[in-house]
Amino acid sequence: MMSACRWSVLAALVAALVLLQHFGIEKTAEKREENVYTNIADLPPGDMVPTYVGSLFLGSFRAVAIDVFWIQLHDAQEARRWYLCREIAEILSKLQPHNEEVWAMIAWEFAYNVANGEAQRSEEKAWQWVRYGLLKLREGIRRNPRTPYLRYELARFLWHKPTWQVGRLDVGLLQRIENDDEIQRQIQDVDVVKERKSAFELAMRWYREAGGKIRERGGDELFYTTQMGLNLRPDTMDGFIRECMIAEAMYRWHLAMGSAESPEWDRAAEWFRKAAEHVESMQRVYGPRAIDEDFLELFTHMREILEAGREVARRLASGDEAAKTAARLRYVREMEALLRALGSCENGLVLEPLSAAKRDLSLETIRIGGRAYGFRDETEFNDTTPFATPLQSRVVRWGNFKPGPGDVDRYMVFLRGPDAHDTFEERTVTVGVKRIGQLPLRVRVYDPQGVLLESRDVGGTEGETSETFPFTARRPGGYTIDVRPIDEPAVLPPDTRYGIGAEFE
Repeated sequence: MMSACRWSVLAALVAALVLLQHFGIEKTAEKREENVYTNIADLPPGDMVPTYVGSLFLGSFRAVAIDVFWIQLHDAQEARRWYLCREIAEILSKLQPHNEEVWAMIAWEFAYNVANGEAQRSEEKAWQWVRYGLLKLREGIRRNPRTPYLRYELARFLWHKPTWQVGRLDVGLLQRIENDDEIQRQIQDVDVVKERKSAFELAMRWYREAGGKIRERGGDELFYTTQMGLNLRPDTMDGFIRECMIAEAMYRWHLAMGSAESPEWDRAAEWFRKAAEHVESMQRVYGPRAIDEDFLELFTHMREILEAGREVARRLASGDEAAKTAARLRYVREMEALLRALGSCENGLVLEPLSAAKRDLSLETIRIGGRAYGFRDETEFNDTTPFATPLQSRVVRWGNFKPGPGDVDRYMVFLRGPDAHDTFEERTVTVGVKRIGQLPLRVRVYDPQGVLLESRDVGGTEGETSETFPFTARRPGGYTIDVRPIDEPAVLPPDTRYGIGAEFE
């Protein structure tokens, strides 16, 4: 039997634990915050209420209850029970209000995973899930007012969600964000919306706030490390602001294309000007090496290109087909020269519409047996090696030399390097080219270092001619195949088509 002394010690320990619970843990700021959410009236209705009510009686096993909810969330995700997922997420955000990763995970799950799945059925349903994710992040910032991380996440969502497809803006999503009263109030943090802002303008505000919160922390290490090990730095936030400015300028440019008189032309030019000023500011703060000079040159040229675009819109309204075609060609040539000089440092937002414009201009009418057929070069805008069209083994690609003059097409055969402990085995690649139109062709092959390996002519102007030839690949990398007319006439013939393919391992 236990002695009286031992009973006294045990009683003292129990009393100490009770006092610690009441005067220590229960009095902490975090515990007081969490206790607010033990009120059943605050809980969302639905299947999870009984489970949560049961967890109230677990006391010290609160962590176990949280684990159970995470498991149930995973099961609901697997079953695609999205509304049940939302109820569980609401409870988890109340049980763990100061865990930043909980808010970030909830927003990502609904704004991306659930919304992308629902987009196949209904754009409106997809938008409701995106909207929920954005508002949930805003709620997380209110619960954690000092956090740089959730500010960064909100800004990243506003920038990335409409731009995640390279070269394409989700204009529908941008307009929904701009026209949603609650989104505008909550994310602008105002009671009355005086001016509606685009997603990119909203993102800039939150990137700035994230950078400011990081700087407020001070110390020798000017960065913030998240629970998952992500390091956030002020210069990174400024870099994202630059990306938002580019995206905003491109968005305004897109809206302007319908009319030469649209005020969006001036707004696009203004955002390119702001982007240039922002880059110059970053160079002053972080040093000249922090920013690629190509960005400043890009912004300078883009303002010039906007004027060319405005002229295109003006001529497209004139009704003169010759003037329309001439304006399109001039516009394409100027933008193409810009990208050749700078490369693609604009997230594809110039490259993709330019490629589409060139494909439209490549349309030529072919007459076969008295009937007219349209042919468009779907691989157009492959005039330079960085934009070469990749070839797959034994797959034929078809092209032409419209809009011309000076059109050149380049293709790429990419041979992978060996594993770490192997060596590259020399191999033979076979190239086949078929001339269909009335232009004799010259085909050249270059190795990954730009050394000419083969040059063949596919001659003739009548009927069809073909040429098949091998070349030896002695190193891994991209082998460029350059196809162009031998002697391009001032006026292209009606049919300039050809086919090209390669066989390789």
